[in-house]
Amino acid sequence: MALPYIIARRSFAFSRYLSLPLLIVNAVQGVLILIQGCLSCSVGDVRHVMLGILCIFVGFFVALMEVVHLAAFRMYAAMLFSFFGRGLFYVIFGCITVESAGRPAELGIGLEIVIVGVAFLGMSLKSKV
Repeated sequence: MALPYIIARRSFAFSRYLSLPLLIVNAVQGVLILIQGCLSCSVGDVRHVMLGILCIFVGFFVALMEVVHLAAFRMYAAMLFSFFGRGLFYVIFGCITVESAGRPAELGIGLEIVIVGVAFLGMSLKSKV
């Protein structure tokens, strides 16, 4: 028996030839957020460990959203399926991780997350998604 409404369809209204690179960029962003969480947990401070655990969970779910499209993601995290929402999420999350960066690797990952978020915000002005 098939389970309805488990897999949600992804809209590729912006452009067909741009959907695969965006999928790869979002998956890489998820992996970088996951790495940021691992680096933050290795510092040992309670604040960094809490931020690291949050980064690990968020990075895992961002990367998972690009592989498996569950209807629950679309229902509870609907903002991540638009360029504006995803860009705003990346900018805010990147600013949080840049603020607590203790090493150059953490600072570089945080700045990269912010730059990709700004690029997504720019794409939201161009597209009609």
